[in-house]
Amino acid sequence: KPTDPFPDRPDTKLIEEIRNLKIETYKRDPNMLREDYSGEDETQKDYGGRAIWELLQNADDAMAPKGTLSADLIGVKGLGFKSVLEVTEEPEIYSGEFNFCFSAIKTQKLIKEEIKEIEDVPPLTFRIPHEVLPDSIIRELQKDYVTVIRLPFREGKEGIVQEWLEKLAPECMIFFQYIEVLKIILPNQAHRIYSCKRDKPGELTNCDIPIVEKIKNIPFRYRLWANTWSGEIGGKRHSVAISLPLKDGEPVSFNK
Repeated sequence: KPTDPFPDRPDTKLIEEIRNLKIETYKRDPNMLREDYSGEDETQKDYGGRAIWELLQNADDAMAPKGTLSADLIGVKGLGFKSVLEVTEEPEIYSGEFNFCFSAIKTQKLIKEEIKEIEDVPPLTFRIPHEVLPDSIIRELQKDYVTVIRLPFREGKEGIVQEWLEKLAPECMIFFQYIEVLKIILPNQAHRIYSCKRDKPGELTNCDIPIVEKIKNIPFRYRLWANTWSGEIGGKRHSVAISLPLKDGEPVSFNK
């Protein structure tokens, strides 16, 4: 399990302490800088095109009841969030009293200032956090949401993300464990709200899954067949499932 490396420091100093620790690590072993960048670059490529799914997965895990074992969550190692680098250069996270961003440009500048011996600093993004201040839009969102993530788009990526969201069909709700309402708000006013009330949130079992597109009041119903078992390493739950839409209470293939 993760441990707090700074148990005696106040939370308000946590971002600074993490940043200082990473700088000291790179001072002692500059090779770690290139190693961290290579791992980040490889993960980004592996998760290409999955940014929306990874963010929704993270949101679903965050909604699990307190005390839920990590083995019962969807995410495993927290790697998927790095997929956002496909659409943004500087992801920002606002959660409680923690307001910070990740930025290759800011990190390169900091390392060059702090470690003069390193001449070629790779564009590493996720190892060092940087404080940011919430603006009026973020503060307004924080009134309703515990965590707000802002992804300033890379040039030419806004249309791609909008296309991803436009293709996000009601069936996406089948793959979540806890999300009950998903609002998709698009610039062209083509908003959608998917609602799904599960009998047993968090349990992957044979069941019927009702979904409603609330704006047009269109109901969908799916039948899920599932099996789960514990992994041999780390206790991570493995699962396999298949789902088909229902018509008049009977499963039908998607091409019908």
